[in-house]
Amino acid sequence: MAYTFEKAKLWQSTLGKDDESVEKLRNSFLDFRKKIEALVKNIETELPGLTVHDISHIDSLWEVSDQIIGDKIYLNPMEAYVLGGAFLLHDAAHVSVAYEGGFNALKEKNEWKDLISLRFDNKEPEQGSDNEKKALFEIVRQLHANQARNLIKRAWKSEASNSFYFLISDEEIRNYYSELIGEIAESHHWSSKKVYETFLERKINAPAFFNVNSWEVDALKIAFILRTADAAHIDSRRAPTYAYNYLSPQGISKEHWHFQNKLGRATLIDNHLLRISSGSSFSNEERNAWWLAFDTAKMINKELQDAYNYLFEAGREPFEARKVLAVDSPVNFSKYVKAEGWEPEDISIHVSNLPRLISTLGGKALYGENNDVGLRELIQNGLDAIIAARKLGYLENNEGAINLNLEKIENDNWIISITDNGLGMSRYVLSDILLDFGKSLWCSDDVRYEHPTLAQTGFSSIGQFGIGFYSVFMLSNEVNIVTNRYKSKTDEHSTHWKLTFQNGLTERPFISRPKEIEQLKKHGTRISFKVKDEVLQKLLTIPKEEKSPYILNILTQTSTVFGNKENQPQKSIFDDFSNLIKWIFPACEIDINLTYNNITKKIITANDWTDIPDEELISRLQKKKENKKLYSLKCQGDVVGRLRITDNYYYLYESLFAVVSYKGARAGQLFGFQGICKSLSNNEKAERNDAIPDYPVECWKNWALDITKSEPFLSVSHQVRLHALIPQEDLNIWHIGRERCFLSQIKELLNSLDEILVLNGSIDYEEDDDIMPSEFERALIINNNVILIPMKQLQRSHANGITLDEILGKMGISSIKYTERLEKTISEVWGDFIEEDDEDRVIGHVNGKEIIRNTCIYKRNNS
Repeated sequence: MAYTFEKAKLWQSTLGKDDESVEKLRNSFLDFRKKIEALVKNIETELPGLTVHDISHIDSLWEVSDQIIGDKIYLNPMEAYVLGGAFLLHDAAHVSVAYEGGFNALKEKNEWKDLISLRFDNKEPEQGSDNEKKALFEIVRQLHANQARNLIKRAWKSEASNSFYFLISDEEIRNYYSELIGEIAESHHWSSKKVYETFLERKINAPAFFNVNSWEVDALKIAFILRTADAAHIDSRRAPTYAYNYLSPQGISKEHWHFQNKLGRATLIDNHLLRISSGSSFSNEERNAWWLAFDTAKMINKELQDAYNYLFEAGREPFEARKVLAVDSPVNFSKYVKAEGWEPEDISIHVSNLPRLISTLGGKALYGENNDVGLRELIQNGLDAIIAARKLGYLENNEGAINLNLEKIENDNWIISITDNGLGMSRYVLSDILLDFGKSLWCSDDVRYEHPTLAQTGFSSIGQFGIGFYSVFMLSNEVNIVTNRYKSKTDEHSTHWKLTFQNGLTERPFISRPKEIEQLKKHGTRISFKVKDEVLQKLLTIPKEEKSPYILNILTQTSTVFGNKENQPQKSIFDDFSNLIKWIFPACEIDINLTYNNITKKIITANDWTDIPDEELISRLQKKKENKKLYSLKCQGDVVGRLRITDNYYYLYESLFAVVSYKGARAGQLFGFQGICKSLSNNEKAERNDAIPDYPVECWKNWALDITKSEPFLSVSHQVRLHALIPQEDLNIWHIGRERCFLSQIKELLNSLDEILVLNGSIDYEEDDDIMPSEFERALIINNNVILIPMKQLQRSHANGITLDEILGKMGISSIKYTERLEKTISEVWGDFIEEDDEDRVIGHVNGKEIIRNTCIYKRNNS
């Protein structure tokens, strides 16, 4: 029986020849093919979203190769055998039997664990669920090329004969060529650059067991035929109508099936062009499929151009097909792949002035006038890289540091350098992901390939929006990045790379190999940028939203630093820059060192915020020294905050607040507090100002109890707010007359009284009192049967932070009803009692003048 591929010119000129030596190869290949046919027949049912990947696709690659290579005799029979073997093998691992233990065994692999961590929050999808099917589909697509390389070495057991066999039965051919066939089969998922570098010098001499000694195998040519032919096979043979109907693919798979179902065979025409065309037009409802066809044609065009360039550079004869016809524009492409009822113009959303967009969204429009954002974002990137290096085992848990260097240069300019000893970046990350505005490595699938197993370690980054790096251009237009990756990637020939911005975002940056003097001694990244004197001065001032009356004096002190540049003291610059970094990262989890004038000092020790003196911590947070006691907020024994409760307002117009930190950096605000508290969750806004302390209620209860036990005479308003957390406690928040007391003291008083007057809140001066306010304050005497019930003051909400009341609300904690508590106490002492409605009554006097207030009266019921 003749196979369709036997009509291909490539087959006929090589393995189809009537020759004794060729017959040995041909028979071996046909036997190989028969085994692969049985292997791949189940792809359709096991991975139904895929277009056809069975033996019909594999056979078609011979004919597609004719269109790529042209009419020339390009391969000898041995090269055709190796190519045919790679054809057979390259997609063979899309079925469960290709893996020891089947698809379920893939769940033990790191690739699966990384995917589940990244996509499904580390929760295994249910067996048989759509999520499990999607995850398996993606993992098989990721692993099939590498697994194909292993299949050719594998011994398969025949259940019928209880014996073992190989895909290549001929032992001599298998031992000599199977390793190369497997590697070329895998290479169809590599980059073109890696294919070129791997196979450039890979030429295999003819084996001694063949009579023909001229059949040298050039791996580079074969690898590029495989990848270009596989890419160009996008016709209806990959998506036949009958299979399309009963498989009913969904989502993006459906669009792939749809456009390929309409396409004819890719055909080589004049001028080295490969023409792709459709038999019928794409309607308005089929626009997405048409655009996918166009994008696929551009992908094929890139593969052909890469093959031409690399083969030409290597001194090999290029293929005849070098470009795809009309992929220069959608309009031109639509002449061959027709559109009906709509115009295929590229009118998608685009950015005509990307530098302006980046400088806007990565600058003042997003961050306001806070010039320190550039420092914060760069240091945070370094912190992420260090934590990731720890997670992967390239640093111990106590290793890693951020090193800052401040250097004065000519013309009143400064160089600021930020160096970390984290993972470093590959050339791809440095030149592609970092420059992809809005893309974060840590939040993309690229992290699975750049840093395998990292996702499953529980690593979570500070950076997540992919725009923070660009805030550096708020400070400088001259930026240099030197990086040294922790280990080299297989497709990169160096670990050291340099990216240079010579004129900000107005011109293209360029990548290079750093000079020896620029290279880092250890893995990590150094970012250096030039700033002007006035920019540094702004950096060393407090961001706009922090300029409260109680710290305005520090601004004046800072400005004097630059008053006399010649006599400017070294310590002042060092201290001011050090204080700025402490202010940005008050709870840093990693050491930060600062070097200035060749003097290096550790300015932050990892997690030192948990045990430094209260006064020092408050100074770090506010740039103002205050001798106030902070109380530890603990969760599972760990200190997660050091806070005290304060008035909601400090002065008339300014609010005092505590800092909420995430991974050491300022990330939110707690109003009505002083101190600092960590957040367990990252910011949802790029401004990084909406983090909240998300801790269990028990943590807050213990904190509140600690405060009230240590400070029984803390203001009533503060204790009332805390009381909601510890309602079982009797706090010193009541009043008998003007004296503060506990509810237990009121209970004792009730034993000696038959009636009491009750007011809510405090007794304040009123205009109807007919006395001077100062006299009221000085001489008011309140009757000893007047009880003041504590009242909770309203706490104003803040757009840029959260209050204690809002924290309590999120935990479902309600305010205490003090009137009910008092009435319960009265009932316990008096039994039955009589309550009379509110009315004006005498509650005291000032120098003989009665003071009257609206009160409620409670009387013992003696009847």
